[in-house]
Amino acid sequence: MIAALFSALHLLALGIRLGSAFLRGRALPSRTFDKETDFYVHNGLFWVKARVALLARINDLEVALVVLMVFVAAMMARGLWPLT
Repeated sequence: MIAALFSALHLLALGIRLGSAFLRGRALPSRTFDKETDFYVHNGLFWVKARVALLARINDLEVALVVLMVFVAAMMARGLWPLT
């Protein structure tokens, strides 16, 4: 019963938050700070940051796979894998 109440309150708060963010975005004056594409293409620091971000995402995926393999190996050692 309490879990259902908290779930309902959470969904209500989510709706209020999304609605307020949408209305706040419409109320703010429209200002664009976007730079031209040439700025990013010819900026060496941008490419360094892009490569570092890409390598960080790849590293995150690899760490997740290693953790999964360790978990599966531990389950196999205990005789709990495969799950039936």
